[in-house]
Formats: sequence, C-alpha cells, structure tokens
Amino acid sequence: MPVSSKPLAERRARILVVDDEASATRMLGKLLQKCGYDVAEENNSTRAHRLARKYRPDLIILDIFMPFRTGKELAVLFETDNELCKVPIIFITAHVMLVEHLAFFHRVFVKPFSVEDLLAHIESVVAGCGSKKSS
Repeated sequence: MPVSSKPLAERRARILVVDDEASATRMLGKLLQKCGYDVAEENNSTRAHRLARKYRPDLIILDIFMPFRTGKELAVLFETDNELCKVPIIFITAHVMLVEHLAFFHRVFVKPFSVEDLLAHIESVVAGCGSKKSS
C-alpha cells in the first residue's frame, strides 16, 4: 500500500477504520470510499498499530470494544507514537456508558449512528488536518 508524500490538499485524505466486526469495517469503508476518501480497514486490533504506521492515516476511526486490544488501548498507543500522535481519532461504540468518559478526549459515535453526522464530522476533522499540515 504505497503512501503518497503529497500534502493533504493535493491528495485524498486517508482514513484507517479499525473494528473487529468485518461487516462494520467493510460497510464504513465502502461509504467513505464513495465519499472520496482513501480507506484502509483492519479487523485485528493487534495489527492496527503496525498498519497505522505504514498507512499514515489522516484520521483513525476506532471501535472501542475489540478482543486483544481495546480501542482505548489503541488510542493510547497511537497518542504516544511520535509518528501518529497528531492523528485525530473518532471512536464508535455500541456501549453508551463509555461515551461520557471518552468524549472528553475524542468524538464518540454510538452505534447505530447517523451516517450524515459521522460524515460531517469526518469532513470537518479532515479539513482541519489539511489546514494544519499546510501551515
């Protein structure tokens, strides 16, 4: 998976989707590709960090509850990695009880979520990344 070194303004934004449910990553991945994003999908939380370092996403979408490594554990790993620490993270979850705790640090969407709301938020995050990277 070759990674372009072009600035975000000159290429499609890269989004990494990590969820242990293959149908969820496939559905979200197809939706994001239809909207013009370059998407990588990972269903194994133990491989997500390695893929993120290789893929160099502009945004990471993480499920919270996954076997082996939770989304919260992955977020800590990404945030302490010098190459990934500035990549914005959006959490998705079916567990409402965690929203308040994680929402302090990241945007959380509860399944089933509004596709329109998710896409609007992704667009605002990616637009913010582009302006930061070009300055």
